[in-house]
Amino acid sequence: MEQGHIDYLRNIGIDIGQGGHPFAEEYEAVNKTTDTFLIKCFEHLLLMLILDIETIKNYNTDDYEHYIKRLRASNSSFWGQRFEVSWYSSLISKMKHKPDNLRRGLEGEEADFVFEYKGKQISIETTSVVYELTSSKTNPIIKIKGTIGKKDKMKYADRNCCLVIDYTNLSFYRKILKNFKSSISDLTGQMESKFGVVLFHESFHSGDLNNPQYFTQVYDWTSETVNSGLRDFLSDNLSKSDTKDLSKVYFRVG
Repeated sequence: MEQGHIDYLRNIGIDIGQGGHPFAEEYEAVNKTTDTFLIKCFEHLLLMLILDIETIKNYNTDDYEHYIKRLRASNSSFWGQRFEVSWYSSLISKMKHKPDNLRRGLEGEEADFVFEYKGKQISIETTSVVYELTSSKTNPIIKIKGTIGKKDKMKYADRNCCLVIDYTNLSFYRKILKNFKSSISDLTGQMESKFGVVLFHESFHSGDLNNPQYFTQVYDWTSETVNSGLRDFLSDNLSKSDTKDLSKVYFRVG
């Protein structure tokens, strides 16, 4: 990893070269695999995190300080924090059609991100579903349904809000255990939710050592009564891509 990136992380309170911080422990675990491509991919994720944090800093210094505090915490989850930070950065600068009046939601009262699109107020809530290391790692679809059920009880669960569920951890174990008895497509064909849209998100790397590339695959469930602004925002900004023939490298992400 380049020294400049190591120094950046150290300056915000994360010493990637020393044990004790969760990010350093994740990096150490990846290094122990001695898989050169896997190490390169993890370092790529760290670089993406740095770029996303800088994007937030340029947009809102209070939000930057909020995320820095969470990132440097001794119990911080690299994967959970990176997922939320990545979404915020994308909403700020990476969407083809940017939202208006974007802000972080009030914790416990609103979804993670609140904004307007085509005159409609909408919001996005991000979450991850993971197996505990000691879990039997069975019934991944039931585990996803449980996460949706918990989020459906929140105040912001309505047709104006999009719930984004990262299930990359389950995909990691799926390759090992082959424990998916039904698919995400099967789930979206029979589920119900209070949210306007539920996005099922997984991420992985592909490519080679000199050019590791990061991909996301998204499946969606959409309510017939979804807020039109939310429907248009997602339609205008999320495009489908065919990744089925790619060689996919997953991290445990949890």
